[in-house]
Amino acid sequence: MKLHVRSLALILFLLLLTSCYNNSITEKELTAFIESQDLKHVSIQKLSDSVYYIFSEPRIFVYKGSSGYHASNSLEQDKILIGGLEKGSVGLIIRNTNILRNAKTYSVVIDQRNREYEYKGEKFLVIKDYRIWNPTPQMKIIFYNDNSEIIYETAY
Repeated sequence: MKLHVRSLALILFLLLLTSCYNNSITEKELTAFIESQDLKHVSIQKLSDSVYYIFSEPRIFVYKGSSGYHASNSLEQDKILIGGLEKGSVGLIIRNTNILRNAKTYSVVIDQRNREYEYKGEKFLVIKDYRIWNPTPQMKIIFYNDNSEIIYETAY
């Protein structure tokens, strides 16, 4: 009987410990944040269990639950807003109709090394690439059509 009580105590302790380290953001937390910031026309994209990108033009928020958030007034070039720079990711709001309609892939070029990704016409895009580094990303983004022709290229 004593062994069962110890095992039960150990299991309860581990459950308590695990719940203290669970950084998952809930839908309730996201909703409360959006309401507290009075955001309208919102798009939410999950980066991880503990980090979400929240797009509300012209701002891009990186929300980290109880550990905080940061908002960036996005830098705009040719109807593409870039913001929410984090180590390993950055957010884009794409208003450029040529890209929205015709792009099929995009490349991220950092340190002369190119990585290509599929593009599905998203207006709100989170680029995940471990090479993106804060405070200055120093990268080039290139969008291609279905014939692999460059339709847009810019450097940040």
